[in-house]
Amino acid sequence: MFEDPVRVLSRAIESPDDFSICASMENLISIGALKLKKVRFANEMLEKIKVRVTRLGRFYNEIPCDIKLGKFICFGYFFDCLVDAITIASIFS
Repeated sequence: MFEDPVRVLSRAIESPDDFSICASMENLISIGALKLKKVRFANEMLEKIKVRVTRLGRFYNEIPCDIKLGKFICFGYFFDCLVDAITIASIFS
């Protein structure tokens, strides 16, 4: 079952504040790593928002660098200049 990221991270030893969590989630949504989906329960009149990691988000997770550099490398792959993109990204990391 899905659990709210704010609730999960609040149980951490050094939990971040809610604003930081929401800002991070907005950043991940804006670059396409996360997707929000409304879920309606049939037996209840409740709607919850489910957060789903996209394929692009899984790709970013596999690359050991900053998320924006990961996006840069991804565009390098799409525009057939992957080696150049990796070289430039390595300079910035």
